Amino acid sequence: MIRFLLYFYKATLITLAFLLNNLTGYSKCGSSKNIWDKLAEISTGDLYDQQNLSAVYILQKEFHNCGFEKDSVYARILDRIAYYEYRVNGDLNTAIRFGLASVSEAKASKKNFSYLGTARTYNNLGYYYLEANAYSKALTCFDTAIMYAKNVAAGSELELMARNEKCIIHFNKGDYQKCIEESTIGLADAESRNNLALRAIFFNQRAQSYNFQSSLNKASVDADSALKISERIQDSFEAASALKTLAIINTKLKKYSEANSFFRQAIKIRSNHGDVLQIADDYIDYGNYHINDLSQFEKGVAYYFEAVKYAKEGNHPDRLSAAYVNVGQTYFRQGNYHDAQRYYLLAMQQLNIGIGNSFLPTKTSRQLNVIPNKELLLVILENKTELLVALYKSTLDRKILTAALKTAEVTDTVIGQIRQEQVGLQSKLYWRNKTRSFYTNAIEACWLANNKTLAFFFMEKSRAVLLNDQLNELGAVAQLAPSDAAKEQALQVNIIMQQQQLHRIDSKPAEEKKLLQTKDELEHFISSLEQRYPLYYQYKYASQVVNLPMLQKFLDINNQQFVHYFINDTVIYVLGISSDSLKFIRLARSEFSTGELRNFIQYCSDKNQLNSHFSDFASLSFRIYSKIFAPVVLSKKGRIIICPDNYLIPFEALSSSSAGTQYLAYDYSFSYVYSANYLLKKFSHSQNGNFLGIAPISFAAGLNVPDLRNSGTAIEKSAAFFRQSNVYSGKNASRKNFLTSFSKFAVVNIFSHALADSSTEEPILYLQDSVIKLSELELINNASAQLVILSACETNIGKREEGEGIYSIARGFAALGVPAVAATLWKVDEESTYAIVTLFNQNLANGLNKDEALQKAKLDFINKNDHEKLLPFYWSSMILVGTAGPLQLPGSSNFKFYFFAAIGLVVFLLFLFRKRKYVVNYKTRFLFFS
Repeated sequence: MIRFLLYFYKATLITLAFLLNNLTGYSKCGSSKNIWDKLAEISTGDLYDQQNLSAVYILQKEFHNCGFEKDSVYARILDRIAYYEYRVNGDLNTAIRFGLASVSEAKASKKNFSYLGTARTYNNLGYYYLEANAYSKALTCFDTAIMYAKNVAAGSELELMARNEKCIIHFNKGDYQKCIEESTIGLADAESRNNLALRAIFFNQRAQSYNFQSSLNKASVDADSALKISERIQDSFEAASALKTLAIINTKLKKYSEANSFFRQAIKIRSNHGDVLQIADDYIDYGNYHINDLSQFEKGVAYYFEAVKYAKEGNHPDRLSAAYVNVGQTYFRQGNYHDAQRYYLLAMQQLNIGIGNSFLPTKTSRQLNVIPNKELLLVILENKTELLVALYKSTLDRKILTAALKTAEVTDTVIGQIRQEQVGLQSKLYWRNKTRSFYTNAIEACWLANNKTLAFFFMEKSRAVLLNDQLNELGAVAQLAPSDAAKEQALQVNIIMQQQQLHRIDSKPAEEKKLLQTKDELEHFISSLEQRYPLYYQYKYASQVVNLPMLQKFLDINNQQFVHYFINDTVIYVLGISSDSLKFIRLARSEFSTGELRNFIQYCSDKNQLNSHFSDFASLSFRIYSKIFAPVVLSKKGRIIICPDNYLIPFEALSSSSAGTQYLAYDYSFSYVYSANYLLKKFSHSQNGNFLGIAPISFAAGLNVPDLRNSGTAIEKSAAFFRQSNVYSGKNASRKNFLTSFSKFAVVNIFSHALADSSTEEPILYLQDSVIKLSELELINNASAQLVILSACETNIGKREEGEGIYSIARGFAALGVPAVAATLWKVDEESTYAIVTLFNQNLANGLNKDEALQKAKLDFINKNDHEKLLPFYWSSMILVGTAGPLQLPGSSNFKFYFFAAIGLVVFLLFLFRKRKYVVNYKTRFLFFS
């Protein structure tokens, strides 16, 4: 107590001296430097924050009374007012207002401009915005702080701190890929400046993000590095963070003893320092470990309640809500719906999600938009939807089912908001995977309500969202000025070239940093485009789903049917859509297993297995037909569009007879689409030629692939069916010729090799002198081809991503805006493929619909062959993905017919118009004279 009184006495004397000095200073103002010196005393003086706040307000008044010209000194006064208003009163609005005024005055001042001072103010502003959960504005401020800090040597640490805050924001938003990229840049800078403390922080940030992306090896290396540095510099906070990350990693690796040890060490360190909010987080994760991995429900719930205790002590609603929702989830898994509902409601009340004390209603998406923690919000809404569906099944109360459907619609909107905030592809894929279970529950609610229209909506919203974003981006670019469009393209190309360079060099850190900085430059440029071009923003983030009437009108015009599949390991939903009817079925695992689809594709792709076990194949083929096709397709023949979800099989090879004698290819022409949205997209076409053929024949020695000796002859045969064709064969079938010529032709046919297996990071397409990777297809500018035919092995194969389908070479062309791609599902027989593709091109040139042209080619091949060649292995690998209408070929007979027909129509209309004009004039004169 005595020490406190002495300290207070000392502080009061300093304050009185400061005030006296200022009061006597009014009569002799001197220069603004005097005020700067007094400001420095405040910044370093041994005063309370409240007294500091009073002091800076006095300095602001003195500055005005002396009539000084506003400069960086005045800007600094405003910055200090902002800082102490936040420290003393927690007044974010006032802090932001003075912070904005400070940077405005600093940038407007004509003398004494301080890069470092302005950087500090922007950094503080970013922190205020972060505390206010205004993530976008906070990011802008931290970016600006980095920009100004780079101009002075003393700004290096500030630059690192601002970048760390950016990492935190991206992590909180769930954009883990962007957090990894920012951390990587931060690590390189911290290492060059020998800043061990920030190296530990960046290692921890990156480790946590890698962990969320399930890159466990990378996460473990970074967490180990963070732990070693933290122990070296005795930073217990970062050490505890690294230990918890290691605990979670070991949990995923099922090393439970190590995981338990790491958890306990982390919690002990936090407890010693009294960091209640971090302790709450640790207990939540520790509870998850006991429940999800050890199935120790009582222990897990006990740890959740420990988290509740610390979250209450820290007065933090987010942590409290997270703990409650985990308790509710545990009770739900045990079938205790009553207690699950009670704790979900408590979680909702902490974030102000619910309406009163009732569990059923949910606020609108607009009302929920103010909640910054979108990940936690999404978890609560997903869990609520799941519980409402379960409650309806046990009670059959229609009010509960209605509430489930309404909650699902709101949840879908929140998912859309999260998706727009993501930058990195890996982060977007993470969220696609994370939301898969929600769409299963949403469609289940639609099944229970027999609401086919809403089921279609959720199927579409779950399907190929990222592909739709890429196509939206293509439409958005058309709204830009040519110079801005060219700059965006140049930055994208630069990124691809740097990625290629990164794979070629041994020493990567500097090149990796350069690549990430280029990505950052592109993101900032795109952000500026979104602000400067409202239509660009509108096109880019268009999220409207094609409605059923639009699709049914399309189907009616084209005489087609559409079959939508939603498939996971426990349930399959199938929605059959024709121009005037809908059929909706649900298959549980006991009725049909996804393993049957995998077995079917294994049979089709293995001619030896087909030969040896044809009766088993025929039985399986008929069973799949009977379960997932026949119940939803009305007609016995016709054109069918399949929207296949995660499993892509050739429906042509299904059989409507148990003996395997009546393949669906005999009766139906099939095309496959990523979504109905994709099907109804408007694609631009501006080709000069009809057909481009690419056939390397032989390949550069380093590529290690066999020759395709007959491919040159085959490509020439196909080219002969088209006017205005061009063929690159042999050494002319180079990467350069492919990239520069692709956009000039309506049909691009490639006879080559492709590879899509575990030996490559991504699918690749071989050309004569090198390869094209999936990611490098973006080097093609204005890819306006109508159809790409990939006569190579496995061009429809790649990594499967939940809800997005297969990341294949074929999908890469679709992302460029190519509306249709014919590609293969397995390693094909060379001669059979040449024969089918040649017939396919002939049928296309004759004006057939693309799906019917491929069907006819396959049937002609079957009719011309016998014995082994009748097996689906030989003829069903190539499928058509995308729009199935006929080609519109410049200079073709079809084109000429429509051209001359249009001229004839115009002449006829002009004739009628002139005749009508003459009659009217005649009658007018007649009336006048009468």
